[in-house]
Amino acid sequence: MSRPDKDRAGQAQGGCATGLSLRIGAPFIGFAVVLLALPGLVGAVPKDRPESERTLLEIRQAADRGDADAQFKLAVVYDDGDGVAEDAAEAAAWYRRAAEQGHAGAQMRLGVMYLDGEGVARSDAEAVAWIGHAARQGFAPGQFALGVLYYNGNAVAADAVEAVSWFRRAAEQGYGLAQKALANAYRRGRGVPMSPAHSYAWYHIAVENGQSEARALLDELGKLMTPRQLAQARFNVGVLYDNGLGVSQNPGEAVVWYREAAVAANADAQMALGVKYAYGEGVLEDAAVAAAWFGKAAKGGQPVAQYNLGLLYQDGRGVPQDIGTAASWFRRAADSGEPRAQFTLGVMYRFGSGFPADAVKAVAWFTKAAEQGHVEAQEALGESFRVGNGVARDDEQAAGWFKKAAERGSAFAQVNLGDMHVQGRGVPQDFEQAIRRYRQAAKQGVARAQFNLGTFYHNGRGVPRDDVRAYAWLELASSGGLDAARRLQATLARSMSTEQLTEAHALSAELDAGISGR
Repeated sequence: MSRPDKDRAGQAQGGCATGLSLRIGAPFIGFAVVLLALPGLVGAVPKDRPESERTLLEIRQAADRGDADAQFKLAVVYDDGDGVAEDAAEAAAWYRRAAEQGHAGAQMRLGVMYLDGEGVARSDAEAVAWIGHAARQGFAPGQFALGVLYYNGNAVAADAVEAVSWFRRAAEQGYGLAQKALANAYRRGRGVPMSPAHSYAWYHIAVENGQSEARALLDELGKLMTPRQLAQARFNVGVLYDNGLGVSQNPGEAVVWYREAAVAANADAQMALGVKYAYGEGVLEDAAVAAAWFGKAAKGGQPVAQYNLGLLYQDGRGVPQDIGTAASWFRRAADSGEPRAQFTLGVMYRFGSGFPADAVKAVAWFTKAAEQGHVEAQEALGESFRVGNGVARDDEQAAGWFKKAAERGSAFAQVNLGDMHVQGRGVPQDFEQAIRRYRQAAKQGVARAQFNLGTFYHNGRGVPRDDVRAYAWLELASSGGLDAARRLQATLARSMSTEQLTEAHALSAELDAGISGR
């Protein structure tokens, strides 16, 4: 049996009728505290010292040649008076030269100089612009500093929500000051809903990243929390370790925190611990133990655990195979709104597994899942409308659902939508749009889409005729096992020159290298 995929916090939630799933990104939103005392921006900005083996002259020569790192180092020399007379204006000039080349540290330092009026005329607009450049490059100190400005209303209009969004970005990169600030925001409920459990988690990670003053805040908060809040907090810490958010990814440490929360009857932690045992992450793989933890969470109403428990009963992993019991757990999860369970129920009704076959009920469940963005359900619903299975045939509805799935990357939907554009069914006949959809699927390795592109280029349909490009796509489709492509490829080869065939083979190799998953 193939290993099922599972979701992780922060990733898009896809659907999989046969995959265990750990969906802990969504619950991890919420509890709060106020920023107690943020340090000044200058103290938060790292300033590299000149390398001992490089003389000031060498640094200046490299800076004069346009080396952004050297320009930044030279600026630091003048900023600190390290071996030269301290000169803020000269420092600002060199920071600017590096900043204009995209050096994030220089952008950050230049912004701070504008904020303080040091070496340049004070300018809030310039300060925010340069710090913003650094932040948008993903420079954690810049993200933290921009958050401070928004939080305090310094140089910009106060906006706690915007501030927290920047604190979070820096915190997730492991920047301790931002982690403490985010914990404070959760504790106070400023910019985010108040959440002692989230505050506790970020304080803990801040301490791990060297913010020793966060220890007293963590201990104080822990004494004020209820057992239920502490259990949720421990689960949240586990999520951070599990996903490497703000700290090195460590499944074993995540398991420790999940277990503490699970023993305290936290259903999300029980579900997460079940996933760890199901996949052998941080613990030895043990499907029976996974089933036990899923069972505890499922009985507590955790819908993803109900879905996962249904999968184990469906496959007979860790529990006796029992399609009826599987269907019962899928139904409970589906009734709670779990889209993967809704899709799975649709499949079971479609094929009469666990229930008598009922195409109408299948469509009803596909619809519930599809409306939540479940791609496979959108595919299934599009196909149901296309052929009139369980619902009246409706080409416009079919095309609409195929389009939703196609935009989410479904090759099946892209090919079907391409076909509908060729035929003018449910959408206007449009060969260019058909080619666009076939190309999307072809780049995912779908042989039929590659064959269709080959025929379009060979016949000059929707594109200028191009036998070299036609042959290249047909060669890929042939390697995918499509006999029709192999026959047309052979026919086309007889009318092509040696030079054309050489070019076509090279293009085919280039296209093949660009196919996703290769």
